[in-house]
Order: sequence, then C-alpha cells, then structure tokens
Amino acid sequence: MAVNGGSLVAQGVALIGILIAFLLPIILGFTVVRADANRLGEQGWVWALLTIPLGWLTILAYVVVRALLPRVGAR
Repeated sequence: MAVNGGSLVAQGVALIGILIAFLLPIILGFTVVRADANRLGEQGWVWALLTIPLGWLTILAYVVVRALLPRVGAR
C-alpha cells in the first residue's frame, strides 16, 4: 500500500535519516558538548547554541578545538 508515492517503510527510513541529520547533533550539543565544555572552563552554552544552525559542523569543530587546546593541569 503506497502513501503519497512511497511505502511506509521508506518514509520511516527517511524520517530516521532526518532525525539523525538534524536532531541528534542538537541533542548532543545541549548535553554532552555543553557539559564537557563547562567542565573544561569554556562557555558551553555557546557551543550548544551553535549546534542549532550548524549541526554536525559544530560537533566536529568542538572535537578539533578540544584536541588542539592545551589541557588544564597537564604536565
């Protein structure tokens, strides 16, 4: 049975893809990235807000910046 030219399974797969592409980076930004940035003494809310318009690019940028910054207390 086709609904609007596509099967329900195909529409479900498309919905999962959309959620992964757009919703998952926002959730990660507001939970993991924000908490980690705050722990490191950075402004976590900035990273979290940047995930709304930029999504995965913000997550990637945070990982790169975190890797390049010197660790606090490192010898």
